[in-house]
Amino acid sequence: MGDDFEKNLGQKIRLARQRAGLTQEDLAARVSRTPESISNIELGLQEPGIKIIQSLAKALGLPLSELLELSEAVSVAKNSPSNPNLSSNVFAHTPAHI
Repeated sequence: MGDDFEKNLGQKIRLARQRAGLTQEDLAARVSRTPESISNIELGLQEPGIKIIQSLAKALGLPLSELLELSEAVSVAKNSPSNPNLSSNVFAHTPAHI
């Protein structure tokens, strides 16, 4: 995943945590992580696995899809064939008969 995904996900987690009135320490305790880990996730410096993202969503009272929604859109847009920064076309290796 790219940096945009981690940063967007981290921003959503931070915003949801703040809306819930939780500190990084509070959230960390709820998901069995360290406050430093939560900080790194929020800053986009650490890419959490799906199980951690699920735990964070549950601890924040959010559906998993809400945390991934915009993050996923950024990832899809970044990999779009219309994106001039695309390093490779995802359809280039797809057999023509599919």
